[in-house]
Amino acid sequence: MDINVTLLVEILTFAILVWMTMKYIWPPILHAIEERQKKIADGLAAAERGELNLKLARKNVKEQLKKTKAESTNIIDQANKQAAKIIEAARDNAEKESKKILALAKEEIATEMETTKRQLYEQTVNLAIKISSKILSEKIDAKAHKELIDKIIEET
Repeated sequence: MDINVTLLVEILTFAILVWMTMKYIWPPILHAIEERQKKIADGLAAAERGELNLKLARKNVKEQLKKTKAESTNIIDQANKQAAKIIEAARDNAEKESKKILALAKEEIATEMETTKRQLYEQTVNLAIKISSKILSEKIDAKAHKELIDKIIEET
């Protein structure tokens, strides 16, 4: 195999092409590849940070939900206790009021009974006086007395 000038020129051209590629073309390509690798690494790191932030946010949301549920349960319990107190107070007031009304009604009934007894007593006394005066004004006769008493009873 003969080494001739053509082969030497081709080798020289190839060497110049390799040298030019290494000097002018390869550094920007390496630089672009390094930037791309850095962007990918930054993107992966940001994704990992975002995932951690998401986990923390979910954890915080769960904790807040637990706190909110506990607070709402506490508020509901307090409201139920307050409602029970209000109902009990209303029940006590209603009992007191009903006892008061019942006592007033009993007093009123007792007063009415006394008034009625007194009126009945007065009517009985007046009736006895009328009967006695009529009997005494008439002659003494049992049959007449009975008729007179019946007549007076019918008149009143």
